[in-house]
Amino acid sequence: MLGGSATNLTWTEILLTNRKIFSEFWRESSVLLWQYLAYHMMTNANLEMKNTIRRQSIKAFAILVLSLIAAFGHAASFDCGRARQPVEKMVCENIDLSRADDELGFSYDYLESHCPSQFEDQDVRATQRKWLAGLRKLSERWPSDPSFLADAYRERNTFLSALVLQCAPQYPKPESVTVKTLQLRNRQSKATGFYPDLSMPFVETDPPKIGRLINNQIFGDYFDLPAPKQLADGMPGLLEEYRSRDRRSPDEVRFSTVINNGRLLALKIFSSGCDSSCSSGEGVEIFDLWNGRRIHAADVLSYTGANTMAVRFRVAKLRRGWSIVRQEHLDLSPNCKRDGASCERSTDLDGDFLMSCAKDDSEKDHREYWSIEPETDGRWQFSTFWTCRDSREGKAGRPFVQRYTSDELRPLLNDYGRSLLLGEGDVQEPAPDSLGCEADTSSDNPGIERKEHVRAVHGTHGAHDETLVLYTDGSLWCWDAYWRKKPPIVIGTNFAKIDTDNFSSVVGLLKNGTLVTWTGACPYGEKPTLLSLSPNQSRAMAGHKEELWSLGRDGALWFWSVQTPTYPFKAATDVADIGHGRNQQLQMLKHDGSLWAWGRKRGENHANAPESWQRIGGGFSRLAGNGIDMAFRADGSSWSWGESLKALTDIDGRLDHGPTKVGDDYVSIHWANGGYAVGVKRDSSLWASYQRGNRTQMEPMGCGYKEAVALGYAGEFPRPPDDVIVLALRQDGHLLGWGNWMHSGGWNRDRIFTQAPIDFGKGFAQIFQIGSGYNSYAVIVKRDGSLWEFRPPQTPGTPTGKNAFQKINLSTKDVSKH
Repeated sequence: MLGGSATNLTWTEILLTNRKIFSEFWRESSVLLWQYLAYHMMTNANLEMKNTIRRQSIKAFAILVLSLIAAFGHAASFDCGRARQPVEKMVCENIDLSRADDELGFSYDYLESHCPSQFEDQDVRATQRKWLAGLRKLSERWPSDPSFLADAYRERNTFLSALVLQCAPQYPKPESVTVKTLQLRNRQSKATGFYPDLSMPFVETDPPKIGRLINNQIFGDYFDLPAPKQLADGMPGLLEEYRSRDRRSPDEVRFSTVINNGRLLALKIFSSGCDSSCSSGEGVEIFDLWNGRRIHAADVLSYTGANTMAVRFRVAKLRRGWSIVRQEHLDLSPNCKRDGASCERSTDLDGDFLMSCAKDDSEKDHREYWSIEPETDGRWQFSTFWTCRDSREGKAGRPFVQRYTSDELRPLLNDYGRSLLLGEGDVQEPAPDSLGCEADTSSDNPGIERKEHVRAVHGTHGAHDETLVLYTDGSLWCWDAYWRKKPPIVIGTNFAKIDTDNFSSVVGLLKNGTLVTWTGACPYGEKPTLLSLSPNQSRAMAGHKEELWSLGRDGALWFWSVQTPTYPFKAATDVADIGHGRNQQLQMLKHDGSLWAWGRKRGENHANAPESWQRIGGGFSRLAGNGIDMAFRADGSSWSWGESLKALTDIDGRLDHGPTKVGDDYVSIHWANGGYAVGVKRDSSLWASYQRGNRTQMEPMGCGYKEAVALGYAGEFPRPPDDVIVLALRQDGHLLGWGNWMHSGGWNRDRIFTQAPIDFGKGFAQIFQIGSGYNSYAVIVKRDGSLWEFRPPQTPGTPTGKNAFQKINLSTKDVSKH
């Protein structure tokens, strides 16, 4: 809280605060005006040019609207229109800092007005002044790096939030929850074509934070704007946008309160009048009044309950398809079955097409889109959609509905669902089911051999997809994807560590601390280059675009390129560790716990410049590596940022988050490009990304695992969604697999929790992931020391997936002399 209490901004203040945004706004407005005039002056003879101008006008209009949304998108706890100091400007220009300042302002004001004992005992006012002074110094020292301020806000907010919880209830008092109406009406006549009649729900709670969370979600859905902080504030400027045709939101909104029992708030909201530019219709929005969370069906169902409900939906869809075929006497081929088997979509027979559609729709249960709402008789309704037609005329399909009494629903709910819907218990968050795993202690038994043969595996994706394997005895082997034509070779026998980039550069650290490098993972006939550094090196890395890095035992970080390998120079000091983030980006952990990423400016002239480094955050103790943007703190907590976050926790579609806590006690974690991750914790539990409603989070799969990897791509373009394979190594040596290419019946990321895996047998000891996208593969080591390569098959429906394994024969005795 840099200033006083929050105030409403006038249009003039908004303009002053968002100069850059509104300069773009006015520029695009002028373009839009001239294109509008040109569009209407053209004749039909200029149809092609007219359509071009129309498309450009739509683009300009989109920029215009986004400019307005950006201007209103976030607000600090003070008046940004009067920001003068550097720290105030940094907060106003950064959405994360602005939200953190808003949260801090709320906590401070609440403590001052509602918690006098905590406010005085902890000397909040004096410590706040001292904190503000430190914040100003940080902004002056690091004017272009907001991460320092983010750390300071995070620590202060944690302190103040704890004080708020000491004096305030963790959730609103039932009698304090009221749903009022915010009226937004335009008195213009309907003849103008713009007559919004908006009766928006406005939730008030004590403490008010929960109400604000709920209101922001509702107003964000309909207007892409935050809700006003007070009912009396209204929404100045919103009706102006309707009048000026800058607003593409519903013309009418009204609501009714279905449930408000102090724990659960259900609102039935009706909207209309926005054509195809926003959602229209009637639906029920459900919120948890203990945390402000919007509730989806997946939040309250257990794995078993969701699977049971999915089976019932599948059966109902096939029954409906068969019923329509019989009622309308649709033609069927002789082989088409009532379960959709052997029915062809491409045939001219209507019955085959419908049953094939019903089969496909039943296999895609769409559980992330299931809706939930209460009924007047006390039952709960769960529904999903039907993508096939309901008649020969092609009418839209009716949704499928399942209704449950409390007794019928109870066995399908998780602990959170029973607490929220049935009032049984006081579970506050939808936590994953507890598995009660125990760490494997058999490694402490001298009678069980746990020898690990391989120290590290790396690969390049150059011309031949080459693989490097470093054994614990120091021998370094190499082969390429066409190793059947060229046998694997031994590069040397005295290596301690190695690393590669994504293409062809390799850097190796010998046992005596000397560094060597070469181009091409398998240097057939090429002699590695000795690097001009002292032998006291502890870590070496090959970075992005043929960059090489070395960390000395004295904490000095050295940088050079493959083009000039004999001329390194010092890039940083006091460095504890280095590792790979996404896209081979270098991550640097310093001894003070600060985490940095390099890559803003590239080249020898910039690697040691302060502006070349981006500070991610502070308080870290270990890097995750494995090509993921993630690090650990001393308490065992895991923190992630950027695009990696979307595979680990809910980020509301934003990729600009700073470090965010994603879990505790992970030993290792791997991810597939596109937003999918698997990890193993200290208690041997296996965790994977799970789509719970419209949120993604890590949830447990089982106990007794040692390591897991995720191969492939989890996005939706250019290949089918969830084109990913998961391989998990159990502590007893069994190797299990899940994936699209190994299950001919179809697979998606959430079926890893319900579908039986492929068992590749036992006797496996180690597994390594190479890459994180379509070119990714795995190298597996058996307990007998043999090496196996797993490359995902290129044709779907492989019966067992076992033919994707190929044994690597290391029979050559031709050891390189390099």
